[in-house]
Amino acid sequence: MGNPAIVTSVAAFTGGAHAQLVYKMLRNLIGLGEVYDIKLADALRALNIPRIGNTTSDKLAQYPDIVRELIRYRHETEIPVHLHSLYVKGLTTNFGDANTQSLMQNLHKLNRLDFIKHRIKWADTKTVEVKGKVAITGKLSVKRTDFENELRSAGYEPTGSITKDTKFLITDDPNGNSSKNAKASQLGVEKITESDFRSRYLRKERAYAK
Repeated sequence: MGNPAIVTSVAAFTGGAHAQLVYKMLRNLIGLGEVYDIKLADALRALNIPRIGNTTSDKLAQYPDIVRELIRYRHETEIPVHLHSLYVKGLTTNFGDANTQSLMQNLHKLNRLDFIKHRIKWADTKTVEVKGKVAITGKLSVKRTDFENELRSAGYEPTGSITKDTKFLITDDPNGNSSKNAKASQLGVEKITESDFRSRYLRKERAYAK
């Protein structure tokens, strides 16, 4: 079962999102509280692999078969040559060179999923249609990290800057004179409030999910 004191000690470091995931997972592993299945994306985020953050973890979780194969190896050199090139090519296509390199260099961390593979929701992993990049400025009704997770679940990619590829700017004042509002106007990016965005886009996603 493990020692509950370990979880108590870890509780002192639960300030950040990554620490919260680790704390939650430790409670689950030693049987404290409700037993639940672990989402693959959450398990990947908890590994703290460089460059494999929220967005990349969500994308990687859409390829559970690749993840299940990779957790068999602790180091890149252990992967058979004919499989190595196949994995690298597939990962590079979907996640880019830098993300793939970081993942392959940290297989020893990915290998830790082998300890909890029976608890991971492999079959329920669903492909999320990518709907575009979304920037945010101003106040929100919820924590920004929570709202960004909502966006990712609905297929939108939160971004810190506004470019011609940005689909929406979610702003508390579409008529304000903030630098992001100005940039959105310059590039023709649609400005929308959080409540309007929820009504027009997020509520539809929740309805389809039922």
